[in-house]
Amino acid sequence: MTTEWKSRRRVVIGKQSHKFSSAHMTVFADGTKERLHGHDYSVQVELQLKDDDAFVEFRQVKTILVAPCSEWDERLLPPARSMFLKIQKQSPELEFTLCGARYVLPADECVMLPVDNVTVESLAAELAARFTLAWRKDATLPDLSSLEVVITETPGQSAGVRLEQER
Repeated sequence: MTTEWKSRRRVVIGKQSHKFSSAHMTVFADGTKERLHGHDYSVQVELQLKDDDAFVEFRQVKTILVAPCSEWDERLLPPARSMFLKIQKQSPELEFTLCGARYVLPADECVMLPVDNVTVESLAAELAARFTLAWRKDATLPDLSSLEVVITETPGQSAGVRLEQER
C-alpha cells in the first residue's frame, strides 16, 4: 500500500529573546488564589501560511512578538475581568483587592489583562489574539491558515492555543 504525503510548510519562532518576566496570582473557582509570584515566561509561535508558496521574513514575525513581551515584562498582570477583582484607585497608584487581599502598586508597573484569570493558558490566548490583530494590520504579510502560540512558564511546563482559519 502506497501512502501519499501532503507537504505543509510552517514557520516556527521561539528565540531566547522572546520572553517576559511577570508576576501574577492564579484565582481559583472558590474565590481563593495563589500567592503573588512570578515566572520567566518564554514564547514560541508556529505559523502555517495559506499559500505554501508564500514567504514571510522571520524578522516580521519577531517584530510582532516583541510588543506583548515588552509590555508584560517586569510587570504585575492582574486579571481585569475577574469577578474577584475590585479596583479602588487606578492612578498614580493601582489599588485593588483580589480575593480579599489588598494591593497597592505603582500603576505603571501593572498591566491589566482583559482576562478573567492569569494563567499560562490565558496568556497564550491573549498573545495569540494580539499577534493575529497585528498580523492582519500589515497588508504585506501573507494570509495564515493557522497560528499556534505556546508559552512556557518553567522548563517542561507550558500551555498553548491554536487558531485555525475556517475553511
